[in-house]
Amino acid sequence: MIDRKLPDGCRVHEHSSNICGSEHRLLESPGGDLFWLDDLFLQLIETYHSRHREKSVSKNYSIPEALIARGFEEVGALFFGENQRKYNLPGVSGYQHPEYNPLISIIIVNWNGEAHLKELMDSIRAQSYDRYEIIVVDNGSTDRSVELLRSSGDMMLLPQGRNLGFCKGNNLAIKAAKGEIVFLLNNDTVLDNRCLENAIRCFAECPEDTLGVFPKMLFYDTPQIINCTKTQWHCVHMWRDNSVGLLDFPERQRREQVFGGIFAGVFLYKKKFERIGVFDESFFTYGEDFDVCYRANLAGYRFFSEPASIVYHRYRTSSQEETDVYFTLYYFLRNYVCVILKNYELGNIGAAIAYFRKEFWSPWASRAKINREAKLKRVLRKIIFSLLRMAPHILRERARIRHIRKIPDKDLWVMENLDHYNIFHYKGKPVLNLLNLRAAFYGNAEYMVNGKKYVVFGKSRHVDSESANSKKRNQY
Repeated sequence: MIDRKLPDGCRVHEHSSNICGSEHRLLESPGGDLFWLDDLFLQLIETYHSRHREKSVSKNYSIPEALIARGFEEVGALFFGENQRKYNLPGVSGYQHPEYNPLISIIIVNWNGEAHLKELMDSIRAQSYDRYEIIVVDNGSTDRSVELLRSSGDMMLLPQGRNLGFCKGNNLAIKAAKGEIVFLLNNDTVLDNRCLENAIRCFAECPEDTLGVFPKMLFYDTPQIINCTKTQWHCVHMWRDNSVGLLDFPERQRREQVFGGIFAGVFLYKKKFERIGVFDESFFTYGEDFDVCYRANLAGYRFFSEPASIVYHRYRTSSQEETDVYFTLYYFLRNYVCVILKNYELGNIGAAIAYFRKEFWSPWASRAKINREAKLKRVLRKIIFSLLRMAPHILRERARIRHIRKIPDKDLWVMENLDHYNIFHYKGKPVLNLLNLRAAFYGNAEYMVNGKKYVVFGKSRHVDSESANSKKRNQY
């Protein structure tokens, strides 16, 4: 890559990675955010900067004019301070659906979230839909969370003397909830002021077998980029979240049936959720969204994503991931195995465990051996012993799930080729390139690496016709 004339405050780091068959470099924005960019995307930023936001590009770019013109707006919002897209929280007039106005129980499990709670509560009280109750379970916070919550207005506060975990905390609140719909929400989120209204509209228009609705999750600090809109379950790679890091083109998005989504924010019919068994409290935290989504799909329920319902998420600030990597590693690895053992048909378990061992377990085991990391070795041993102790529980769950199963595993799986990593969010940073623009704008995209064809969103329910007509040029 050559040096380029970039907007003031931007700089290219020396770090590079091969992503989707092309070299990408780290670019730091004026706001200090880091993004992986390929050379073509750097050219687009340079062109945008030098032409003062003109909506035309050189004929040397083999890119549809409409795509680049629209893409420039999002690029500008990321790298030009005066264009930064911000959410706002003005009060709006009360909304009532003409036929469907259920009570929503907004449930927040809090642990040391004092820094985020006020903004979250303000965004809830700015909602256009006002038929809701707020239930907060405080999991033994040691900051001033409880004091802040008690002074913040009308809500049901359920303070606990210790950390019960995400799963048990939510189950406790669900049991106390009066609403027909429960809205499970992280404490590090902020709601767009029509979040509830648009989710209720989605419920009113979705089929009877709908269990839940996922709002569009945007990154709090860079709301031009999607945190999550949908997830898939792949025949080999299992849980897939290719929407993380995707540029947000709101006008190109439509409601869509999905396998699932992340539980930083999800609307669920309470009675249907109870019917499939709510959260497995043995999980404590991490992987519970994998488990619930898989189990619900097996039972014949459906999830939908609603792009008009928007949540802004401070990614990974409500967990212990940043302060205790071993805490995260223990629950993530253990619970991933539990999801497979509980939910998979017997004949599919062996291949899934073999893949898990190769991709997730072996790298950590090798690191522990090579670096002689005693604490890591203890964590891995602890996972094995914990799974052995959980065997009776897993067998009981398998029997229960077998009775509610209506759909075979393979009917849930995406079968197309997928990369083994999330192609728009690599090593914790968004990946911006032509493929990102095409997938965001057209709803899907195909690309080639070393002669092998990949599909960004395999088994997608909605693929824009313009994308279907452009397959020949959708090669990365």
